[in-house]
Amino acid sequence: MQKAIKQYPTHSRTQLRQLIQKEYGLLYKYDKKWLMDTLPANEKRKYQGHKLWPRRDKELLPQLKGFIRLAFHDNKGVPSQYEIDQALGGHSWFNRAQDKLPICSRFYRRITKKFSH
Repeated sequence: MQKAIKQYPTHSRTQLRQLIQKEYGLLYKYDKKWLMDTLPANEKRKYQGHKLWPRRDKELLPQLKGFIRLAFHDNKGVPSQYEIDQALGGHSWFNRAQDKLPICSRFYRRITKKFSH
């Protein structure tokens, strides 16, 4: 462990753990106190900034339109929100953050209202 810390002085705890998994596991199991004292201090979490939802909303709209167009072309009807979310990358943005994607949500509501009788 000390050799790895000297060789990679800028690595975080997680990066060191990934480099020497077996040794880390043994130390964690048998001498956790020494391991925690020896490892570099935890880094302060960094603020990543707010997510750029308006930009994401505008970027996802053409993809959403294309996916819905394909669904109608294949005579599948209006796709569910889950299907749309999976088609847009499976990030759960469309399911969990509809209020943050107002343009896409508005378009989807109009389509479902128009074609769901």
